[in-house]
Amino acid sequence: MFFTPSSFIRPMTTMLVHPARRGTAAPATTPRLFSGAPAPTAYTTEETLTWRILFDRQTALLYRRAPAAFFEGLRALGLSREAPPDLGVLSERLRALTGWTLVPTRGRVSDEAYLAGLARRELPVATWLRARRDTEFLPGPDLFHDVFGHLPLLAAEPAYASFLAQAGQLAARQHLLGTRAAPWLTRLLWHTTEFGLLTPPDGGKPQVVGAALLSSAAELHRATSAATEGEPPVRRPFRVADVLATPTARGEYQEIYFEAAGWDELLAGLADVAARLGAPAVA
Repeated sequence: MFFTPSSFIRPMTTMLVHPARRGTAAPATTPRLFSGAPAPTAYTTEETLTWRILFDRQTALLYRRAPAAFFEGLRALGLSREAPPDLGVLSERLRALTGWTLVPTRGRVSDEAYLAGLARRELPVATWLRARRDTEFLPGPDLFHDVFGHLPLLAAEPAYASFLAQAGQLAARQHLLGTRAAPWLTRLLWHTTEFGLLTPPDGGKPQVVGAALLSSAAELHRATSAATEGEPPVRRPFRVADVLATPTARGEYQEIYFEAAGWDELLAGLADVAARLGAPAVA
C-alpha cells in the first residue's frame, strides 16, 4: 500500500522515495487489471538474483517474528526463492484462494484509487523490482514489497483481508456521501498494514504484520528493537486517536510503530474510524 496521508497509498502503494534516491521511483500510472490470459512475466538474471537475496534474507529474519499465517500464505501462493512470480498466475491463484485479484502498476496510484481497489478486492502490485544496492532498505513499494509483504497474509489471514476490504468499502461509502475519508484511512493503513505489529497470544515479542517491515531488513530490525518508551524510535499501543494524530514519515525510517493486541483490535479500530466519520461500520 501504500505510503502518505494524501498520496502514500500505494498499504498503500504510492512510491516513497528517499531524498538521496529520488531517481529510483517509477512514474505514476493508472492501474490496469489483468485480462484474459496474461503472458508470462519475464525477469532478468539480475532481478532473479536480487529476488533470491531478498527472499532468503527476509524468510530467515522473520522466523518467530511473523505470524504463522504469513508462512502459510507463502506456501499457499507458491512463492519461493527461485524467481519472482508470474503476476498473472499469482493473481489467479490468489483469486482462487480469496476472491482477491492483483492490479499491475508501474508506479504510484493515488490514495483514492488504492482504496477504491480495496473495496473491489483488487490489490495494486508494482511490476518493477528494486536494484540490488537497495536490498537492505527501499523507501517505497516495489514488486518484492507488494508480493512478499502483502500477499501471504492476504491469502492466509481472513482478518487481514477483511481489514483491507472494509477500509476500501468505508472509503467508497464516504465518497458517495461527499466526505473525504481517504486521509484518515490512509494514515490508519500506513500505521497497520504497512508498519504495524501485533502482540502474540502468549504476550511475547511483537509479531510483524506491516508489509514495509516484512519486506525490509533494516526497518524490521528498527521496529522490533524499538523501545516502548523514551526517545524514538518507539513502539506504542495501538489507539485510533494516536494513530490518526501521527503523521506518516515519508521517504525515511519511521519514528513510531504501533502495536495492536490482535486482529480484533485492528477491526475495532476501523469501526472507530467509521464512527468518527459519522458512518456505520462496514459489515
